[in-house]
Parts: sequence; C-alpha cells; structure tokens
Amino acid sequence: MEPEPFEPEPVERVSQGDVLRGVIRRVQDDGLVVDVGYKADGFVPRSELTLGPGQSPRDLFEEGQAVYVSVLSVDPRDGGLLLSERRARSQRAWADLEQAMAEGRIIKAPVVEAVKGGLIVDVGLRAFMPASHVERGFVKDLNRYVGQAVRARVIEMDRSKGRVILSQKSVLEEEHERRRQETWASLEDGQIRKGIVKGITDFGAFIDLGGVDGLLHVSELAWGRVERPSDVLTEGQEVTVKVLKVDRERERVSLSLKQTQPDPWEGAAARYPEGSWVTGRVVRLAPFGAFVELQPGVEGLVHISEMAERHVAKPEDVVQPGDIVQCRVLRVQEDQRRISLSLKPEPQRRPEIPPAEREGGEGRRSGRRRGRDRRRGGDRERARVELPGREPEGITLGEMFGDLFQQTRQMLVNEQRARGLAADDDGSGEDDDLTPQGAAEPAGDDEAAAARADADVEQPEGEADQGPEGAEDADGTGGSHEVAEGAEAGGEPAEPGRPEDDTQDG
Repeated sequence: MEPEPFEPEPVERVSQGDVLRGVIRRVQDDGLVVDVGYKADGFVPRSELTLGPGQSPRDLFEEGQAVYVSVLSVDPRDGGLLLSERRARSQRAWADLEQAMAEGRIIKAPVVEAVKGGLIVDVGLRAFMPASHVERGFVKDLNRYVGQAVRARVIEMDRSKGRVILSQKSVLEEEHERRRQETWASLEDGQIRKGIVKGITDFGAFIDLGGVDGLLHVSELAWGRVERPSDVLTEGQEVTVKVLKVDRERERVSLSLKQTQPDPWEGAAARYPEGSWVTGRVVRLAPFGAFVELQPGVEGLVHISEMAERHVAKPEDVVQPGDIVQCRVLRVQEDQRRISLSLKPEPQRRPEIPPAEREGGEGRRSGRRRGRDRRRGGDRERARVELPGREPEGITLGEMFGDLFQQTRQMLVNEQRARGLAADDDGSGEDDDLTPQGAAEPAGDDEAAAARADADVEQPEGEADQGPEGAEDADGTGGSHEVAEGAEAGGEPAEPGRPEDDTQDG
C-alpha cells in the first residue's frame, strides 16, 4: 500500500519534548532519517523505534511514510535533531486513551506478547489485558492471540505509573446481549438455522445461534446410534440445525441435527419387503430379544422366540453385540418405526393342490366322515345287549338300565305285598283280599308308575306299527306281563304270597 503523500510545514524553532509530524526520507538498518520541516533533518535511532522481537526498521517503515516523532535534543552547532518515534507514539497514545476512556470508545490494537496472567497490547504504549478479560469465558491458551488484533475498552489507566488496563470481555458482552435480543425476537419452532458448536458434553452439544445457546441432545445428532457426541462434532464447527422447541420463559432451545437430514425410515417397507433376507449387526440385547441394525437409523427386533427352532432361555446364548447376522423380515411397520426379524430358517411351504385333486380330496374326506359315522353306528349297535324276556332285536344301554330299574322296583313291590299277606294269615281275621280269584288287581300307584315308565321306553324299529298288540301294550297290560315274564325268566316269583292254584283257576 502506497503511503499518502505528505510534506511537513516549515518549523523555525523546536524545543525538547515537542511532538512533530514529519515524513521519512530514508530507512536504514540503524534507524530513520525524518524531515519535520526544520532547517536540518532529524535522526531516529533504532532504539527509539517501536519494533517487535526480531523486527528491523525496514519491516515497519518505508520512505515517504508520515510519522510522529518527539524531539529528544537539538544540536546547537548545526541544528541537528535527535528524535524518538517510540516516545511520540506514547505521548499521543496517552492523550488518545484518556479521550477513549472518557467516551467509552472501543479501540483496536494488536497483541504483541502473552505473559503470565494476560496479554500485552500495543496501543501506542504497552497496555495490559488480564486473562479474565480476554473472552466471555475461560481461555486456556493465550498464545493463540499473539499477533491478532483485539477490540477493547480502557477500563483503568494511571499515567504517573504508566499503567493501562484493557478489556475485550466488556465489548463481547455488549455485542452478545445485542445479538441475544435480536435472536430471541426472531426465533421460532421449526426454523432451520446455522450455529457454531460452543461446547461438547457427554449428553450432547451447545450450539451458539447468535447470542442464544441451544442444546443439541445426543439422541438428535444422527438417525443412527451415537456413543459420544465428540465422534460427530468438534468445537468451533459450523452446523445447520432445526429448532425443535423454544421455551422463552426458561430461556431454553432444543435443537436437532438429524432432522435436517433424510429420514432413513422413509421407504423402509420397500427396501425390506416381508419374507426377504437381510444382513445386519447386533447392536444391543434385551431380555426379550436382540436389536439388529440394518442401516444407520433403522433397527429391527429379533424376538427371543424367533432366534432358533429350539427353546432359547437367554438371547446371549445365541448372539452377542457386534455379531453380523442374516435375518428374515417378518413384518415392517414403517409408521411405527418397527421391523420384526427372525433368525429361524424359512419354513417349507406345502405344494398347492390342483382344483381337480382338491375336489377329489373333498370327496375322500366326505367318505372318511361317512366311514366314521358308520363305525360310530356300529359301536352303538354293539352297545345293544339282549335281556331275558326281550326279542332278539336288542336294546340300547339306556333301555337296558331302564328295564333293570323297573324290574328291581317291581321285585320290591312284590316283596312288600308278600310280607302283608303273611301278616293276615297269622290271625288278623280280616279278609282284605276282596279281589275275585283270577281277576287282575287294579294297578296301584307303584304299578301305574312302572307302567308309564315302560310305555316311555323307546320302541325298537319294526314295533311302532303292530296294530292291536301294540295298542294293548300302550294300555299297560302288555308291559306288566312282559315284566312278569322277565321276572320268571330271572327265577323270581311273579306274585309272591298268592297260591299257584288261584293263578291256574284264572
């Protein structure tokens, strides 16, 4: 950059301590030759120049450049001047710093050195910036600021002691508060914003959105599983995030990085059709099964019942985290982000039966049913038994037990009658037998009940239409004779206590 042309005004008289503005006529290794408008040029020795470590006059100055110098002495013989650029800058700096402090103005100056507890800043003189006033937070390494320009305010100065204290933190705090107010005014849910990673923790990262810090939780870093946020982010990195929720009362902002990226679950049902075989990695185990990652962000569950054809007590008996496995897709629920998997081999499918064979099969099944019905009928027929006094057609088990019940009941009635007749023969003198000889006794209550029960017995096939004989049985007479015949066949008397000659006379 070319220096601005400058010609000093003529000066007739100079005194020690005067600060003059001149122009550099020549740059030498040992100093500068400066024209301040006096009758003779002045000389600035190297020791009176503001030079950094290892710097020479040629590194900072050039011919034609304007420069302020302070008069150290005047040679009375030829009027030669001994000048100091460093002291002139210091005097001007004090005046400028006093004005800047009074106005609260921000000054910009380079850092020339890092010392214990802070930085040395060149503001025309050596000013000190404490480490606690370098940034809004703690700074671990101050050396990275050497050679950089900082913006600061003068917070303390003492010219008598030559002390000037600067603070960059006050400037940053003011700017931060201004940006913070602007950001809160424009921040809304669902926005896509850029931010800077400010800090990384085990549970996520803090993102500076412009005066407002938002939390990017580890679960929102990526669609896949993230063990450590530091695996994905680094401090100072610029990221694009989505605003999930803004809580203005608590001044909290929730962010997401993964929602700015495509959702891997979209189209999962098409990529993993049911019945297909896929390759995945076992990421974690649970008492009820194992989770298998098919792609970053897409995991399926192998239930413990689908791990093997045998009984599995614990998932770790079959697989371990990190295993690469082949799984069969059982079911995909894309809307619920679920995929059911199986490690079992695919079951053998039965071949389809042609329609003609299927119809034949229906006939065979019908024939088998008819065969079973016939066998059951044969079983029922075999259950029929022949009782004494019955026709050989046979009766059912129910009929058999009914007949036995009636016979037993009739036997008890006969025994009771026999005991009553024996009591009369022993001398009661009363002739209670008023029934004519040979005449049938009226049926008592017990005999009437026996007759009704006999009539209810199922008639064997072929006996329903017997004409008059069937009607006679319906009256109860035939039934009582049949029971009597059965009793005689069983060796029991038909009517105990009655003389046999009475029966013959009838």
